[in-house]
Amino acid sequence: MWISISTKAQVETPVHWSFSSEKINDHQAFLVLKADIDQGWHVYSQFIKDDGPIPTSVSFDNSTAYQLARKVLETPKALSDFDKNFNMEISWHEKQVIFKQWITFKRPTTITGSIEFMACTDQKCLPPAQEEFSIQRRAFWLL
Repeated sequence: MWISISTKAQVETPVHWSFSSEKINDHQAFLVLKADIDQGWHVYSQFIKDDGPIPTSVSFDNSTAYQLARKVLETPKALSDFDKNFNMEISWHEKQVIFKQWITFKRPTTITGSIEFMACTDQKCLPPAQEEFSIQRRAFWLL
C-alpha cells in the first residue's frame, strides 16, 4: 500500500494591508495605507538611516493627474531602541501603523503605487515584500 502525502510551503504573511482614503475637500484627500501586524511581528519605520534594516517606503506611480503634497506621515509614533546588530538606533511599529499621503487632484484618475516593507520578529526577518495598491479618484468624492 502506497500513501502519498502532499505538503505545500506556507508563506508567512504577518502584515495585512488595507487601502482607503479620507476626503479633505473637493480636490484634496489623504491616501491611507494601513498595516495590521500579527502579534510578535514588527515592520520598520520609513525613517531608518543608511546601513540599517530596510525601511518601509511608499512609491506612487508618476501621473500628471495629481500632485503629492508634503511627506508621507506615519502614525502612531514608532517604537525605538538601540540595535546592537546594526550598531544604531532603530525605529519600528508593532500591532498597527498607518501611512498617509496628502494628494491634490488636477483631474479624475486612478492612483497607483506600492509600499515596500520588511517584517521581523525578535528571531527572524522575512525578505522584503512589496504590496501594490490602486484607488480610483471617484472613491474620494463618494466619502
